[in-house]
Amino acid sequence: MEVTYKTQGIILQREQYGENDSRVFVYTPNFGKLELVARGTQKLSSKLSAHLEPLNLCEIMVVRGKQYDYLGVAISEEVFAGIKNDYGKTAAAGEILKLVNEVTKEKQAEQAIFLLLKEFLNALDAETRHGASLFDVLKSTFTLKFLALLGYAPQLERCVVCQRQLQPGGNSFSYITGGVVCSGCRKGERALSDAAINTMRLMLTAPLSTLADANIKENFTVEATAVIKEMRLYHLT
Repeated sequence: MEVTYKTQGIILQREQYGENDSRVFVYTPNFGKLELVARGTQKLSSKLSAHLEPLNLCEIMVVRGKQYDYLGVAISEEVFAGIKNDYGKTAAAGEILKLVNEVTKEKQAEQAIFLLLKEFLNALDAETRHGASLFDVLKSTFTLKFLALLGYAPQLERCVVCQRQLQPGGNSFSYITGGVVCSGCRKGERALSDAAINTMRLMLTAPLSTLADANIKENFTVEATAVIKEMRLYHLT
């Protein structure tokens, strides 16, 4: 007998599977990432297909199968039209969906990742101002928080080498040791401004919805974003 269950899920990716079916990757709060087969969704007559577009937040019913689990029902709760109608937002969201899909493992539940992804999409969808720098702030903040949830939270308050409270001036960042290195322990790493360190602290602790109004200066954002990109490459590749 088939066993079914219901859950919320954010559609990460959808691809053709066979002639008429789709393979759909969904991130859920209770079951983590699911890889599901959606039957008949390549047909023009499919009523399910429209609900399975990437970014959609859906209520889904999963049918357990012997070889694959199947997506029986999907009803869109939020389609994030504010993202889909803006090319820059769509590109930013697509990059984050790809990151989550590539990094997370199937059926390893982490509700905090689901909530963070939902928070990111809500913040990006609601933002009325436009600009690559603002979208970079949201992407970088998500990435930093995501790394922290995966166990790679950087140490930003104390020197990662000597464990002393950080003092202003002459500090750097070490990807190997996982945090800021004070001026006394620094051995040739490129200097990181105090403002960039404070920006990373804000990114790590503040809700995503408040960052657009935090008035972070662009040059500090660029510096912090560069560090976060290197962290991502170091830990996730």
